[in-house]
Amino acid sequence: MNRLCSVQGFWLCLIAIACALGAAQAATVVQPDVRAGASYIDVSSFSSEQDVSETGGQIDAEVRIAMVNERGSFSIVPRMMSTYYPGNKLLEREEQQLTLDWTRLFQTGDSHFVVDFSRKDLFSSEFEDANADPDGGGPGNDNDSGVVGDGTRNRLYFLGGITKQLSLRGDLVVDLDYMDISYDDASSVSRVDFNQAILNGGYRFRSSERTAFTVMLGGRRYDGDNGVKVDSYTGDARADFVISESMDAYIGAGYERLDGTQNGTDLGTESVVPIEIGVNKRTELTHYNFAIGRFVRPGSTGDFRERTTTSFSLQRTMTEKFSVELGLTAYRDEQLGSQGASGERTYFAGMLDLDWALSQRWSLGLEYFHNQQDFSGIAAPATALKSRDELFLNFRFRGLDATTPVRSRR
Repeated sequence: MNRLCSVQGFWLCLIAIACALGAAQAATVVQPDVRAGASYIDVSSFSSEQDVSETGGQIDAEVRIAMVNERGSFSIVPRMMSTYYPGNKLLEREEQQLTLDWTRLFQTGDSHFVVDFSRKDLFSSEFEDANADPDGGGPGNDNDSGVVGDGTRNRLYFLGGITKQLSLRGDLVVDLDYMDISYDDASSVSRVDFNQAILNGGYRFRSSERTAFTVMLGGRRYDGDNGVKVDSYTGDARADFVISESMDAYIGAGYERLDGTQNGTDLGTESVVPIEIGVNKRTELTHYNFAIGRFVRPGSTGDFRERTTTSFSLQRTMTEKFSVELGLTAYRDEQLGSQGASGERTYFAGMLDLDWALSQRWSLGLEYFHNQQDFSGIAAPATALKSRDELFLNFRFRGLDATTPVRSRR
């Protein structure tokens, strides 16, 4: 299932497309964002009470190429991050990512597509950081072993959605979610390559300018390299509310039935009730998001888990020069069904980003990351990390953003 060569070719094609579009569009904006500076890391494991710490350097760079007009927007964002710890190479992290985001507006509807490819070391993928962007989304974490190692994870993610207006108050909604994950892993942990496709379709009714109800039906198809295949059938309902000019909220619940087999052997069926609740508020100086949810997801160990999660993110402009970003994520993974003996894993991640503007483009920043995990029902793996703390003192250069991304009707 390892499609690294084809994925790299796909990446290069996207860059070529972006360059071609950029040459053809006079309104194209190229916005770099580069952070470089000193980094300090401290980690502890379950197998030893002695912490390991190291000081080194880090660079985190991306460039956003964006085009916006009255009919939609297109952006492509390549990003890379790398750390260097001369005293301990095992602590070093390396990530590459490419994200394409395209929104197209029509007279009676819209379409929105996101393609994301990332290549991460197992240190980063199994100990993923919290997101400080209230608008941030993505495929979510697929880690569940909590065990780092000498290797990489490649993930190709596609999210597509189409909305078609059927009446003054009703819309047809179709969503497609696809993910393909493969591991290049030299550790003793058995990680499983897999792909998964989720297709949902339904109807959204806007009862007023402030309230909308959506009913969706669909299913998922999971195929793992360990011979496990899972089909599921889902139904869910969601309500979206505009509480005020600066605040909106949503609440949803559903039902999912999963049928699994492994190499032709029936694994039985499981039924779950996914839920989601969230609040989003945006003012001139502050933007925050709070969400809780429960859902079923596949992970790196090759089985399905039921995850209960909560998250909070904040962006706040304190003064003309000083701003703060905060991200908090906590979840609990529980084994789904009677297959396997992977127990329960709890995980917490937090990040704090302080930014002091030195000029219009330059700033001094301090980022702090904290991650920790625990296991119950099983002994913690010997090579699993218990916690990680990381500080990144950096100078940052940001190009000016002259575009505003076009939002879909959702």
